[in-house]
Amino acid sequence: MTQEHHRETLRRARGKNARTVEDDAAIKWLQDAPAQSAHILDMLAEQPPPDPGPDPGPDPTPPPSGDNGMSKVSNESELRGAFQAAANGSRVVIDPTSPPITVTSKIIVPVTKPNFYFDGSGLQIATNIANYDHLLEFQDGREGFRLKNLFVTGSYPNRQCGDGFRFISSNQGNNESFYNFSIQNLRVEHISGNGYHFMGAFEGSVDMIETNDVGGTGVIFENGPTGGGTTTQVTVSNAQLSRCDKWGAEQLASSDQVTWISPKFVCNGQGGIHASNGIHCIINPQGENCGQILIVVDQQVWAGGELISPQLASDGAWTRNWVPTTGVSRYILKCPQGAVKVSGVPKLRGYDGQAQTPGWMQVYAPGSAAAASVEPEVQAAEKAAPPKGDKQQARAMEAQQSKVKAKG
Repeated sequence: MTQEHHRETLRRARGKNARTVEDDAAIKWLQDAPAQSAHILDMLAEQPPPDPGPDPGPDPTPPPSGDNGMSKVSNESELRGAFQAAANGSRVVIDPTSPPITVTSKIIVPVTKPNFYFDGSGLQIATNIANYDHLLEFQDGREGFRLKNLFVTGSYPNRQCGDGFRFISSNQGNNESFYNFSIQNLRVEHISGNGYHFMGAFEGSVDMIETNDVGGTGVIFENGPTGGGTTTQVTVSNAQLSRCDKWGAEQLASSDQVTWISPKFVCNGQGGIHASNGIHCIINPQGENCGQILIVVDQQVWAGGELISPQLASDGAWTRNWVPTTGVSRYILKCPQGAVKVSGVPKLRGYDGQAQTPGWMQVYAPGSAAAASVEPEVQAAEKAAPPKGDKQQARAMEAQQSKVKAKG
């Protein structure tokens, strides 16, 4: 452009009555601008592009969604897709209007990202799985795992399913296992395996889980596969682990770091809790016709196990009679000498049948070394039992025996 052209442009910008003094500085800037711009562009072209950082991977696959933003599932394929979406990083909440789903083969969910979140909103899952394979298996595990509100109905009377829920930590460490996890409000009934199987769970909570009519144990805690996680500081609260052919719960393979708060065991085959290598703390366990012994501890490898205010009720007759190792409920605890401290207020209630006989129900099972100091006093009380029919004296005798058992 010529200087005359720039002058004319300035005159027009200033208006008809403006002064016509030339602004040399402005004209020079307009002349130099294209060259300066070209120079700057050349300099930028010589610089390397910025580092984009690690590849974040594919975007999470969104689950099928209804008008309310929740995930509507209508069949097995959509249910699998919803679990995979949660594994990919989506926050999945199932639409409560979703119909019951029947699953025909095991669903494996690889948990390889933190903060897995799946809320089933009470979704009912039936099973028709060949060869008694498991239903849901969550593998690997990461911190912040959240799973809640699912109801597995299984099939009745043939119970065509293995375990209902499995959580398998195949790695060590809190960032590669089920760490800081929360599992809530899961229900399982009519399956042939265990209700819930935890392998290597690490510092988390299990709340309000339920079993009904399962062929195995209600819930099992053990360490992970070879090289996998170690059961560490797990709290289970208000679990209803009933009508299990085996135990309500088992702590196996050194899984002693579990705290139980008010678990309930009704009509089980073998008992309430079986711990192969010891317990930490069990607060107010409640059993009724739940196998011969409420709590069994094989050995207390790490000292300091405590059982607080246990309760046991029995009619002196009922058993899960198709289970070979079952027995009528009579005892609260069986353990080696000094393995477990019993504190609080142990409470025994017999109703109907033999369970009303004084001395029928005891804190310690015969054969437990810890029962040695209690059994002679209980036997003496049994010999002094009042004649049948004298209810007032019978109540007084039961009160006396309760004091004896509480001292043990």
